[in-house]
Amino acid sequence: IAYYEIFDNYLVCYWRGMGAKETRRISLDLKVDVPGTYQGKAGAGYFYYQPEDKYWQAGETVEIIP
Repeated sequence: IAYYEIFDNYLVCYWRGMGAKETRRISLDLKVDVPGTYQGKAGAGYFYYQPEDKYWQAGETVEIIP
């Protein structure tokens, strides 16, 4: 990750570049307060200066067990 920012409960990651069909996996250690099943919002990837060419990915479903 070249740069990241956190605002309004969003984590935004920036890379300097990616190859065609390249996959990046990010592992996060998070603290939870309320157990349950949650559906994340859809995410998008695009070149910084070409937001009209977005690639959308459905949000993940997570189950938090106490």
